Amino acid sequence: MHHDIIRAFMAKFDLLKCRIQQGNRASFRNLDSALAHSNLDSELEKQIITHLSDLKAEFINYFPDIDDKHEAWKFIRNPFLSEVAGVAD
Repeated sequence: MHHDIIRAFMAKFDLLKCRIQQGNRASFRNLDSALAHSNLDSELEKQIITHLSDLKAEFINYFPDIDDKHEAWKFIRNPFLSEVAGVAD
């Protein structure tokens, strides 16, 4: 499994939410072109933020052991930083 790629993708949800809250639509090309000369409606902003939060929650459900504290991930990423006794067979 590609631990770093999945964590980076999940972190992108937070980045996108932050950008939408700031009124930055650059990451949403179609939305930006549709609203070329107007501001983002507050209700639509809430829906986008909710959708991004739901997507992140689904990723957490799909990859429940993606947590950095999970000893197996530490061993895979850098075996020299892991305690041998903590690594499962």
